[in-house]
Amino acid sequence: MRSHHLRSSFLVALVMALGLSACGDSAGVDTDSQVALSAAEVADIGDTFEDEADLSFGALFHRGTLGWFDLSLSNLKVLFPPGSRPHLPTPLIACLSVSPLPLEDPDGDGVPTELTAMFGEDDCSFSSRRGGGASFALTGTFRLTDPFPNTAGYDLDETFENFGHTHTSANGSRSFQATRNGTRSVRQAGDVLTATEQLTSVWTGTLGPERTVMSDWMVEFTGDAAIVFGDPLPSGSITVDGAWSLIRGRQARDFVVSTVTPLVYDATCAAKRPSRRITAGELHAELMVDGVLRGTLSVIWNGCDMAPTRQFTPA
Repeated sequence: MRSHHLRSSFLVALVMALGLSACGDSAGVDTDSQVALSAAEVADIGDTFEDEADLSFGALFHRGTLGWFDLSLSNLKVLFPPGSRPHLPTPLIACLSVSPLPLEDPDGDGVPTELTAMFGEDDCSFSSRRGGGASFALTGTFRLTDPFPNTAGYDLDETFENFGHTHTSANGSRSFQATRNGTRSVRQAGDVLTATEQLTSVWTGTLGPERTVMSDWMVEFTGDAAIVFGDPLPSGSITVDGAWSLIRGRQARDFVVSTVTPLVYDATCAAKRPSRRITAGELHAELMVDGVLRGTLSVIWNGCDMAPTRQFTPA
C-alpha cells in the first residue's frame, strides 16, 4: 500500500483544488469536526462508497468503462465503419464523436490501439442496466488505449475528462450524476487482474447534497480458474487497498482502505450492480485525522444481490 504521506498529500491536493471553499466561506473544509461518525453519516458514506465500487468493479468485470456502459469496440466499429466521419445521422452518433477513424485493433482483443470518445450535452441517453424503465446519459470525454496493441489480453489504459453519467428513474423524479476525472490502468498476469485508479468523482442529484470523492486505490482480482480471453471472468477473489476521501459540504473524511477478508466474486450471481455480485468478504476504511486513527468503518458482504452491512467503530 502507498505511504500515509502520499495519502495525506492526495487529500491536501484535493482540498486545494476545491479552493478551500466547499461552502463558499472562509472557514473552508473541516477535517476534524464530528470525528465519531453518526449512523446517518455511516449510511451516507457507505452508499457513496458502494457507488464508487460499482464503477470500479463494473469496469473490471466488463473489460473497461466502455464495456460496462455497453459501448464495446465491436459496437463502435458498427457505428463507425472504415471511411465514416465522426458524426452521422443517427440518434447515438449525433451526440458521439470518435477518433481516430478507422478504429484499429490489430490483436483483436476488443481494446483499440487508441480511441477518444466525446459525448455531447444532449441525446446520449440509453436504457439503464438497472432496469425498471430507468435511463442513463453520458457526457464528457473518454480516452482508451491498448498498452500492448499486438498482444491480445485484458490490459488497457483509460483517461477521463469531465466524463459524466446520469441515472434517471423511470418517472423522472430521482436522478444522480457522477462526473469523473483521472486515470485507470488494468494489467493481467496469468489469472490475476490488477486495476490501478486515481480518480476524482463529483456526485450531484436528487439523492442528497453534492459530494466530491477521490479514489487512489488498487483493485486486484484473482480468478478461481484460468482467465481465458474472450470468456467471462470466472469466480474469484478481490482485494482493495489504498486511499479514499469524501468531501460533503464543509466536511472532509479521509480513509485508508484495506482488505480484511478477500471479497468473493460469484460469476453465477446475476445481480445488475457489480458490487452486489460480491457474496462474502470484508473491507476496512480507517478514518484518519492529522495522521491519527479515529475509527474504522467496516463494510461486510453477506450474499448475492445483497447490500453490504456497514459499521463504524471508534478508535
